[in-house]
Amino acid sequence: MILVVFLLVIGLIRTDTALALLEPAPAETVSVPDGSEPAPDGTESVSVVLDTLPAFSDNPPAMEEAACSVVMLEVIGQDGSRLAMGSGFVAYDPAVILTCAHVITNMKYVNITGENGVAWRADTILAADRDKDIAILKISEEENIPPLSISGDKPLRGEKTVAIGSQKGVLNLVTLGNVCGSVRLEETDWILFTSPVSPGSSGGPLLNNKGQVIGMIIGSYSDTQNLNLAVSVTEINQLYRYAVPKGGES
Repeated sequence: MILVVFLLVIGLIRTDTALALLEPAPAETVSVPDGSEPAPDGTESVSVVLDTLPAFSDNPPAMEEAACSVVMLEVIGQDGSRLAMGSGFVAYDPAVILTCAHVITNMKYVNITGENGVAWRADTILAADRDKDIAILKISEEENIPPLSISGDKPLRGEKTVAIGSQKGVLNLVTLGNVCGSVRLEETDWILFTSPVSPGSSGGPLLNNKGQVIGMIIGSYSDTQNLNLAVSVTEINQLYRYAVPKGGES
C-alpha cells in the first residue's frame, strides 16, 4: 500500500516507495464562530463535551468549540519562501502546538492561523520524532487558547471519530468517520480510521466521541477505500514528557 502524507507543498512533488507529497490547491481561509482529562504535566484543559450534551460527533457547537484550538500552518523556509501548509492543534499548554514532523521539514519559522483571524508565529521546535512523525512547537506569543483534552482510553474499533484540519488550505474543516483498528508497527502505535482527509490535513487532531484527542492525522493509503492513518496520542504523550520532563515550563 502507498501511504499518501497529506501536506500542501509549494512547488514540489516528491514520490518514492513509501509516500507521495501532493501538489497544493490555492490556499484560502475561512472563519467560523466560536476537551476532559488533565494533560500529562497536570495542566488543566477545557472539555468540549459534557455528560448532559449529545455525543461529540452529534454536537456541532462542541465541534465549533474544538476547532478554536486547531490551527493552519504556513511553513517558511530558510530563504523566506513558503515551503508547505498543514495543520496543528493546541495541547497540554496554551503555548504548545502539535503537528507532524514532515510538515515542518526545513522550516525557519511557521505562520499560524487560528479561528476568527487569530495569527501568530512559531520558531522554536521543542521536540521532534521523524520516525513517528510528531513535532512539538512553541509559539512566540501565547493567545490563551484552551488546549484540547487528551484521551486516556484506547480507541475501540467502530468508535466514532471527528477529524479537524485545513484540507486544501481551507481552515478547520470537520469530517466524521470511525476507528477501523489500532496497530503497532516499528515500535509505534497507529490508528486506522475513516474520517475523510485531504492534502493539508496532516497535523490535525483526530478526536473521539467525547471530544478528546486520540491521535494526530498523518495521511492516507492511496490504494484503499478511505483508509487513513493517525499516530496514537500515547506516542505524543511520550514525546511531550521528553520535551517537558517534569511538566515544567516549555
